[in-house]
Amino acid sequence: MFWTECPDQESTAIGEVTVESLTTGQVAERLHVRMRMVVRLLASGKLSGTKVKHRWGVPVAALKEYIVAAPARRR
Repeated sequence: MFWTECPDQESTAIGEVTVESLTTGQVAERLHVRMRMVVRLLASGKLSGTKVKHRWGVPVAALKEYIVAAPARRR
């Protein structure tokens, strides 16, 4: 899996989630999985995130940590 940097990573608020946090849709795109899988990862604690008013925000750093650790889980 390859990580691509998020464009415009400044702290500008977009609704309830800042650009430093990604939505479940954005995470799903980067991981090439469905949003349902991202929600499962968040609910299980395998991926760190914060839920604000029924919406998950995933810090960019948490997604990078998950991607780095993912190959180790597949062994």
